[in-house]
Amino acid sequence: MTHKTLTFLRCFYFFSELKFYHSIALIYFAHVTGSWMMAASIISITQISAAIFEVPTGVFSDWVGRQRTIVLGASCGVLAVTSYAIGANYGWLAFGAILEGAARACYSGNNSAYLYNILSQTNKIDTYANHFGKLYSLSALAELVSTLMGGFMAARSFNVLMWLSVATQIAGLLVSLLLPKENKTAPSRSTFRLHLLEALDGFRHNPKLRLLSLSVILGNGIGLSAWSLQPAVFNAIWPLWAVGVARAFQAATAMLGGYLSGSIIKRLHARRVILFGSIYAWLANIIPALFPSPVAPLLIASSPILDGPQTTAIETLLQGEFSERQRATMASLSALVGSLFYAGFAFATGAVADIIGPIQTLVVVQLFLLPVLLINWRLARLL
Repeated sequence: MTHKTLTFLRCFYFFSELKFYHSIALIYFAHVTGSWMMAASIISITQISAAIFEVPTGVFSDWVGRQRTIVLGASCGVLAVTSYAIGANYGWLAFGAILEGAARACYSGNNSAYLYNILSQTNKIDTYANHFGKLYSLSALAELVSTLMGGFMAARSFNVLMWLSVATQIAGLLVSLLLPKENKTAPSRSTFRLHLLEALDGFRHNPKLRLLSLSVILGNGIGLSAWSLQPAVFNAIWPLWAVGVARAFQAATAMLGGYLSGSIIKRLHARRVILFGSIYAWLANIIPALFPSPVAPLLIASSPILDGPQTTAIETLLQGEFSERQRATMASLSALVGSLFYAGFAFATGAVADIIGPIQTLVVVQLFLLPVLLINWRLARLL
């Protein structure tokens, strides 16, 4: 059953991430709204929505089940991309952003908990890092396919690009219905308030968990803002059709790193992977931004080569620190703070890009990532 479940889960990860517009989302939103700041506000709305739904969906997952939460998220994903595809104005984009935030909240913490639970049912927890890395690589493969095709399709028709993305989300929803329900080994009978307080206690009494969560919150909030800005940086140097090529190369490096995550972590240890991954990503972004040239997009696109192993290492360590009763809720609490931070930072990034341009803004964003490097250095010493 585990092998069959993992096969369905891999298919779901692939289709749910196969969004042909994703790599040029900021450009598409700017095309509709006419402003980088307004386009960035759509990303902010997504994060605010995700923040609002984070904790409720985490508790829903712990109480009702991981598989049902995946189906709920896939349903929201279909409606979100449909709204984007219809979107002839800001209102449609904003409505889609709200639904996309709800979908992300359903997946946040829940999907990793689902993998952890199905592996625990067959006493294969020790293979978690390997399987998580493979799932990450499939997400990167979907990103590779979508970006490789997305840039060329965007140069011809945004409309076709968006409706093909709707079709892949429907495929993901159908696959999610085939996933078996996990065994609920530790059902919770507490109220919402008590369940939440128990989860918060886990952070208060566990310094390692707090530091890991802080690394994720700041790293993702600032790092994802940079990632969202990168297509605009690429487009400032290369033509629009070539943006997909840069994103495809980026996805290919992430896919390779994700696929090798298990062996890389085993060889280098999680603490070194976390530190080295953040240092390389920082250098690969700031140096080309400081010295832009025709090869700068390729250098920036190489930044996620260690993102798969780094994400897998952090996720594996977090799962080891989470309690079984609040596994999804604790992850959602961390994601809640991260979404709020990302929402504000992404909006500010777009506003700055309107004033000084995308390339210069990328430099500013990298300066804000310096504290994350210090946190990861501290983690390397603590773990």
